[in-house]
Amino acid sequence: MSAQQPGRARTRVVSPLAVFGLALAAIAELSSVGLVGLSGWFISASAVAGATLYSTFSYVAPSGGVRSFALARIAANYCQRLVLHAVALRHLSGIRTGFFSSLADAPANRSRRLRTGDLLDRSMSDTETESMVLIRGIAPVVTFAIVAASGVAVAAFATTAGAVVLAAASLAAVLLTVVRERVKRTTADADAGRRSLRAEAVTAVDAWPEMASLGAIDRLRERILARLTTVADVEQTARARGFATDAAFGVLAAITLGAVAYAAAIIDHRDAPTVAFVALLAAGVLGTAAQLGAAVESIALAKLARRSRERLMEGPGDGQETPHIHAWWDSHELGFNDYRLPANPYRAARDVAVRVKRGGTLLVVGRSGTGKTTLLTALAEQLRQSSADGRPRARTRVSYVPVDDFLFTGTIGSNMRLADPGVTIKQVESALADLRLDRADISAGTPVGVGGRELSGGEQTRMRIARMLVAHPDVLIIDEPTAGLDDQTAKHVLGVLRERLPHSTFIFAMHPFTESAVHGQGSQILTLD
Repeated sequence: MSAQQPGRARTRVVSPLAVFGLALAAIAELSSVGLVGLSGWFISASAVAGATLYSTFSYVAPSGGVRSFALARIAANYCQRLVLHAVALRHLSGIRTGFFSSLADAPANRSRRLRTGDLLDRSMSDTETESMVLIRGIAPVVTFAIVAASGVAVAAFATTAGAVVLAAASLAAVLLTVVRERVKRTTADADAGRRSLRAEAVTAVDAWPEMASLGAIDRLRERILARLTTVADVEQTARARGFATDAAFGVLAAITLGAVAYAAAIIDHRDAPTVAFVALLAAGVLGTAAQLGAAVESIALAKLARRSRERLMEGPGDGQETPHIHAWWDSHELGFNDYRLPANPYRAARDVAVRVKRGGTLLVVGRSGTGKTTLLTALAEQLRQSSADGRPRARTRVSYVPVDDFLFTGTIGSNMRLADPGVTIKQVESALADLRLDRADISAGTPVGVGGRELSGGEQTRMRIARMLVAHPDVLIIDEPTAGLDDQTAKHVLGVLRERLPHSTFIFAMHPFTESAVHGQGSQILTLD
């Protein structure tokens, strides 16, 4: 085992290439601020020269400086995007590689829990958030620090008092950013309170007859109204504080510009072009400070994403050890033995052993809690690891469809390509038509929605089965293949499975009252009651 902590990437966020990208980002921002300041000086100097007779003002050098700043900004912006995105992509690849390596080394019970689609989807989202912290978080903070220091240094050559004002304003902008983030947290707490209140209200509506029979309606009403008032007060306070911080930032910018101009013109007796240059320089520095809020939020989100990913890998498993089972598949027969069913209220403890010929079907039947899912999960894991002689058999294709198999956000076609990247649109449409999903206007381009919420329960079941059809497995294991389907549709779907996969071995977990939907489909029945 590696000494590396689970889920940690072997790449670093700040590498030499990242430092180069940050330097380019700082150059691009300095060029922008310099362009604003020099343009203001150039325009003011031209106006003063135009108002003076016999002026010897030359526009060649200042206009050349303006063009140089503009070109430097364009070039540095383009290059820093290329470099920083390349670093972020390497970091993302490193995190994902580390995550999946740790997943492969994790204990079986924890690995099984992490292989569920929703957790994998959340982990991939967390890794993306973490990898983008260099671009969205670190780069703006570093850039502001460099621009603020450089702006104060340049302003000091023109007006010492103005440089002091600019330095103080930069520190005040940082403090306002911290206050803004605290206000955002208050708003997030209010949103969480509103979601909790909404869930409670929905539950109360569902339980209204029971609450009325108990005479608890008045107390329930008072409780919901009190919580609603609390949430409304928190939201109002958050909005007021947010408005106050935004107004404070605007006031800070106005005061800074006025104070810097006053210091340059009145205290240090500078001419109008210099005053314009220093004032616009201060405006550019404060404009850079406006990006700090989003940067600090991005850094905070990246930290939360990293902790979430590490908790997934380092946290306890599902509390159950993987049950022992000896299973094999030798292209002619599937079998398992040495599997012991524990005692429960429905049965005494006993050993289970089954053999199923190639192309046959095994129905695992039992009430909820009798261990159907546990058996199927253990069987799928063992078959993926071993052949009949216990040695790895890479060519055996085993597909396991749990009852809550995840449908990833995207289209029907993109979900189908998870099972077979080479599947064509025509093959996808054919599988959908065989399962009668085309009758619901579902095609390869139909959006699935988050977690499959755009599809009904029965459509989700058939979609999961269709995804496995295109993989052409040797062994197909499905937990509750008739979930959400009526008897007629269930018989049709399972008939399609056998028609399209005539030589595959099927193992289905069923409840006793749904067994009739596949009567005649199973060559064997294993009852766990």
